[in-house]
Amino acid sequence: MAFVKEKLELEVAEAELQTKKALSGFGSAQKRVFIFCLIMIIPAYIAIKETALHVDLGRYRKDELAAMPAFQNPQAPQISNINITEAGAGIYSVAAQITNKNLTLSLDKVSYDFLLFNAQNQQVGSSQATLYLLPGETKYLILPNFQTTETITGAQIQFPQNLPWQKRLNIPTVSLSASTPAASNQQNPPAFVVQGTVYNNSPYQLNEVDIGFILRDAAGKIIAASTRTEFTFEPFERRAYVQLWPNVYTTAVTTVNVYPETDVLDNSNITLPEATITPASDLNH
Repeated sequence: MAFVKEKLELEVAEAELQTKKALSGFGSAQKRVFIFCLIMIIPAYIAIKETALHVDLGRYRKDELAAMPAFQNPQAPQISNINITEAGAGIYSVAAQITNKNLTLSLDKVSYDFLLFNAQNQQVGSSQATLYLLPGETKYLILPNFQTTETITGAQIQFPQNLPWQKRLNIPTVSLSASTPAASNQQNPPAFVVQGTVYNNSPYQLNEVDIGFILRDAAGKIIAASTRTEFTFEPFERRAYVQLWPNVYTTAVTTVNVYPETDVLDNSNITLPEATITPASDLNH
């Protein structure tokens, strides 16, 4: 280490000696010019360095990665065709069509309220429900069998002020379908009866399947609505149902629409069961 230190000191001393020899050959005017140039090199170097840094930063900002929201200004759900029907004295049902105009955004487990009003536009009742809504989806929200002593003439649907929209990269596809239902009048006890079958055309096990029913007259007007929930729907299962409207006996119904659906946004609601190992599929033999 001492040898290296002595070597460096000798090299520095030699450089100083050579510099003095070079300056000794200059005249006084040349020395002043040389010293002035040395002094000016420092600010010139700093100015050039700052200019280059500013230019490079401008170029880098064009390619800079920034954290941006996945979406901005989502459209609120559109509610239309709110229908109020009466199924017996003081028993009302509400059916409203909802449309999600956001083609890439969904909602899951959103609580909302049905608000019910009398002829004086006074709120006389409310009921809370939960919504799940797929991108671009249009469906019915149904409040069945709301009992009150008031006469209901109007209804509104109220959502939270800030909806938890989500942009999901992948949404499972679950196909549910319903057979053409059969409708009849039951005399004892009096009831309108709808019977049919719902199909789970997917390999998923579904914890809950919601089924909506809309009854229409010859003019297409909604005259009754109801819902039911089926639990633990197996893959590719067919399940029969019987839906009744007690105290309703009518021949005005000409169309029965059945809408089965399930919350595919809820990971706990859909399960892909493991394949059953049979002698034909067991590769260990």
